[in-house]
Amino acid sequence: MEHSLTLHIPTSKDLRAKFQTDVKKIFYQTAAKNIDRDKLFSDWLAPYLNHYGDNFVLALNRQEQVVGYLNFCLNSSQYLEHHALGANQRSMLLFRDLFNDFPIHCHMNVDPNFQGHGIGRKLIKCFLAQVDSQKYAGWHIITSADASNRYFYQKTGLTIEHHRDSGWASLLLMGQKLSDIVGES
Repeated sequence: MEHSLTLHIPTSKDLRAKFQTDVKKIFYQTAAKNIDRDKLFSDWLAPYLNHYGDNFVLALNRQEQVVGYLNFCLNSSQYLEHHALGANQRSMLLFRDLFNDFPIHCHMNVDPNFQGHGIGRKLIKCFLAQVDSQKYAGWHIITSADASNRYFYQKTGLTIEHHRDSGWASLLLMGQKLSDIVGES
């Protein structure tokens, strides 16, 4: 099934006014089922909506509804310095020694009804086109070591992996050097 999509880079104001409800819905649809989703939202996505609203890439369907999003912070170390960390976000601290090599932290979710159709790859490609590879060494995501999205991320180039134990889960930072993708299409 082919979906007609538009990739959109909203302003913070635009994101909050028009798209926040759709983004939040997808976040809840894709969040782990066995944890407090409201807590997860307030720890993980709310700070991006509130402080990094200009750092989103949205995939919109024909009705201009969000069917996928990628959000990012260009400086993970600075993020840790300036934001009170919720319990779930403290997992970022486990990887802070890697943030010089992989300073850009990303989150990405695609509506389950639209997964498997290349939307995630398109979001990543659009995000990477915005990033200055001369200024930033690399980018990363953090996921659980047994997450089903691991294979997808490997296929998109996040092949450098670092495992850490959080005490409640085995976590994985998956990274890619931006110099490795310069010139790729």
